[in-house]
Amino acid sequence: MIKVMTFRLEFVLPGIPVSQQSSTKVRGWKLAVRNQARAAIGEGLPRLTNAMVSITFFVRPRSRNVPDVDNAAKPILDSLKGVAYADDVDVSDIICRKRFLDPRLALAGASSGIIRAYFDNRPFVHVLVTEASIWEL
Repeated sequence: MIKVMTFRLEFVLPGIPVSQQSSTKVRGWKLAVRNQARAAIGEGLPRLTNAMVSITFFVRPRSRNVPDVDNAAKPILDSLKGVAYADDVDVSDIICRKRFLDPRLALAGASSGIIRAYFDNRPFVHVLVTEASIWEL
């Protein structure tokens, strides 16, 4: 029997993600991520014990102050603790990627949140949390 995934937390944040190494800005960034996640999660959605977190940040080519993908992920993951999952131990999959705002970017299958943010032509971060599959490698 295959379990149907029912948990889906998805939201978009304007701006460039803040690096874990940016001690002056990271606290405000974490609060913004947590508030957006809480607003998007809705009522009655259970916390995951086997989470897959996908983070994609969209920036302009040659943007300054764009963090490395590994440094961008940590503050977002920390912000989701207590909202989407109880603790880091509940995250089994992480996908973090940087994409450029480019008219050639394929948007087929993108959520309405991504499409709206993309056409604003400003940097933004897309976060998606679902239940990780236990049936794939």
